Amino acid sequence: HSGYSFPSGHTMAVGVTAGTLMLILLHHFPTPARTRVLAGFAVAALTVLVALALLYMGVHTLTDVLGGLAVTMAWLGVLRFYLPPAIRRPT
Repeated sequence: HSGYSFPSGHTMAVGVTAGTLMLILLHHFPTPARTRVLAGFAVAALTVLVALALLYMGVHTLTDVLGGLAVTMAWLGVLRFYLPPAIRRPT
């Protein structure tokens, strides 16, 4: 099918947008570790659900969405690495 693309831009768009928003918000607003982990799981779940929906609808193949997930994880890892250290207010 000529409509498939590798990696899935749909999967990457959702994952990178939600992940970047999460990283920026958690960077600027101090939160407990549990909240940070739950936010990460929420972003991952959203991205995987979109990937599964794309597979179900036949828009992408398994390798397309797996490639999109891999690129998303790599991009968010780079973004997290280059975020400047957060300034913590004394409590």
